[in-house]
Amino acid sequence: KAIKKRLAVSHPNLLNLLDYAAGRKKEFCSSFYWVKLFFELPSTDARFQASNRKREGKNFTNEELTHMLYNTVSGGAHLQRNGINHGSIAPYSIAMDGPTQYKLIENFGELSKPQDNQIQRIMSGKSHFASPEKYENTRNKKLNLATDANKNDVWGLGLSILELGNAKTVRDIYNKTFCTLCQCSTNTM
Repeated sequence: KAIKKRLAVSHPNLLNLLDYAAGRKKEFCSSFYWVKLFFELPSTDARFQASNRKREGKNFTNEELTHMLYNTVSGGAHLQRNGINHGSIAPYSIAMDGPTQYKLIENFGELSKPQDNQIQRIMSGKSHFASPEKYENTRNKKLNLATDANKNDVWGLGLSILELGNAKTVRDIYNKTFCTLCQCSTNTM
């Protein structure tokens, strides 16, 4: 259902979902179901560009950041108008087709529950761009608590622009403390 819903949504600032294929593989005592999604291939993403530029001693320009902001807001707003949330906006999910052309890259395979990708990244300690509410709920293993997905998308975009604009990680905004539930050492807001 999520794939069919997303197929009907097209926008110049969203990576195009072109088609999908689904099937079932039967084995002796079980069946496996698979789904393949076919998206257009992005030229590059903002994280990769930031890494290349850092090696060259360059940064994103104000003009590039402004286009990135407006393009990704436009794509994200179109998703939200159609009842779809991105779930995990970060520099790796912003495609760059030139200094003024940006598109949101969705989490392939996570169209039905896009927030699962962000939860997995937080739990594994990888770089994340979660809202304080989403981050705290995930770190304290309150995975079923509802968080505002639209606000989380906006927060992720804001952190992405901040990180790309300053050419420094925003990970330090999550300070070391203890989880309130499991009392293990973690990063929290």
